[in-house]
Amino acid sequence: MNKSSGSHGRTGKVKPTFRVPLKIASLRFSVQKSRLYPLQRGLPRIKSCRLFFYLFVAFAIARVGIIYVDRSKKNLIVKNSLVASTSKYARREGEFLLQDVMDHHRGSAWKKTRQLVRGGSRSAGASNAPLQSRAGTTGGHRNPRRADELELQTAEHEPVERVAREDSSEKLVDGDTSQGHVESMAVLVVAYNRPDYLRQTLDSLAKVSRLSDISVYVSQDGFDEGVARVASEGQLRGLGKPQTRGYEHWQRERIPQLGQNQPGHAWLAQHYKWAIDKIFIDRAHSHVIIVEDDMLFSPDFLVFFKQTAHLLARDESLWCISTWNDNGLASHARDPLRLFRTSYFPGLGWMMRRELWNEIGSIWPKEHWDHWMRLNTTSKGRECIVPEVNRNFNIGRTGANMRRDTYDRYLKRMSFNVLDINHYGNLAYLDRDVYRQRLQRLTQSAAVWPWHQHQHSILSSLQHWLKTEKGDNAGENAVLALYRMENYELLANALDLWPYPRGHSQHAIEVSIDGVTIILADERSCPYLPSHLRVRPSRGLTPVAAVQGQTCDAACRYNHMKCHAPDFWFLNSCEVLAKFFPCEAGCALVLGDDIPNYVVSNRMDTYQKCLVSERQATCAASHRATTRLCACVPST
Repeated sequence: MNKSSGSHGRTGKVKPTFRVPLKIASLRFSVQKSRLYPLQRGLPRIKSCRLFFYLFVAFAIARVGIIYVDRSKKNLIVKNSLVASTSKYARREGEFLLQDVMDHHRGSAWKKTRQLVRGGSRSAGASNAPLQSRAGTTGGHRNPRRADELELQTAEHEPVERVAREDSSEKLVDGDTSQGHVESMAVLVVAYNRPDYLRQTLDSLAKVSRLSDISVYVSQDGFDEGVARVASEGQLRGLGKPQTRGYEHWQRERIPQLGQNQPGHAWLAQHYKWAIDKIFIDRAHSHVIIVEDDMLFSPDFLVFFKQTAHLLARDESLWCISTWNDNGLASHARDPLRLFRTSYFPGLGWMMRRELWNEIGSIWPKEHWDHWMRLNTTSKGRECIVPEVNRNFNIGRTGANMRRDTYDRYLKRMSFNVLDINHYGNLAYLDRDVYRQRLQRLTQSAAVWPWHQHQHSILSSLQHWLKTEKGDNAGENAVLALYRMENYELLANALDLWPYPRGHSQHAIEVSIDGVTIILADERSCPYLPSHLRVRPSRGLTPVAAVQGQTCDAACRYNHMKCHAPDFWFLNSCEVLAKFFPCEAGCALVLGDDIPNYVVSNRMDTYQKCLVSERQATCAASHRATTRLCACVPST
């Protein structure tokens, strides 16, 4: 027998080619004939066709299962991507990446913040792991993700580090155990015509902690289709029930109250009035948090409001809570647990009670609402609570009250908290009397820094002066920097602050620069200064109401006096103007060289208003529509 013949049997006859003929019997496959595989010769006899058939069936079932699971996953991914974002909007120039903002603030400032929180009297009570960069790198953004591409459900958020003070078991304020409980809190998102910004704002809001007991409202000024489409998807973005108490989208018909050509800030003020009325009157909420359509939010954005809300009820000297610190630039804002009082209304993410709206709602201005809130005749000496490190980040380079160069120089460089803080400790230090006593002690014990003698090298002169004057004790006590409105911008530029005094408490600004606490105090207005450091009005200062369109030089000369420009600051207040003019339409904060004044022309939008300013007035200025209040002093 030829052993090499694999197709011959023992008889030498040629056997048929190997086949597996199948027939269907009783709904089962049965094998007609069995053959051995060549490798099975000499081994136990196994019915090779049946084995082959079973292997084939197992392989087919496994293959079908893989295809089904794979298609299911693809369908799920497509479905989630459609829900998470409206993909028809491509990324436009100027659109921000939420991850970019978060990663930026997790750099060197993030490391310093964690060291600060974990050191000294504070402990990082971490219930979760630290924040991780979704981009996969720490120095760049290899795989950046837009805010509308991030997960929507709160349970799917990446872990964030929760931070609390060691005294977290203490009461917030002596005798208070409410932990900031409020009856009915709402978040109002004010929007107009920027759908890309609004999409990022809503996605960011859906990711903050403690959202479940909050009602969310998006109030749209007008009927822009892109904005309406994004706003209508709020529930799909994680802002509907059960993630929140409820979600609504409103649209307001744009009817101008100051004429068809009214400026952008007028539209905004009128929209605010309409929307806040709906919050407090129609929906009967007890508190409202007002944000705009170009903001991103820290993880503890709502926690901050909830744990400070009780302060508004307890302290009549407070009228708002804000998550925005005008002096909170990343260059020197470090402590995310520290809070301040400010006399300067901050806006940009703020909360008020219904009782305040009952007071100011009926007299709400038709333009420049934020300037109006900063008038002492409106605030009546009340202050707001703000954090050192901001809890919201502004992404709007342009807007009704924003210029691109201002944004790039200041707002773009603001601090932004990335920690999910669940407690801020005992807040008794924010009580009005306690706070003012501490600030007065700090101011009066501080060494006066003669910064104005080194105008070309202010910061370097500070370090040299500290070593010379205080030696090894340079960081123990505060440094006092005295300013006047005329030279504040020079000091502010050196210390990296706004060019106008903002974030002050009774004209005292507290900042930390390179580990040194600096108190910036207005020599004319700060009540904490000792008398020998105060600047008083010139001897014989006499306020004189000029004739319409007349300069102060002429008005003072007519009264046998001369105009003294530095003394305008003592007249630049609504209270002083009300003593000389009727101010029937109230008071307003504007810019101009002829201010303070009273508008007498009915052709002006500010007709019958008294005007004050943050800019130095001149004696030679005049305006045909106003009558000035002049600072006149004796000629000799």
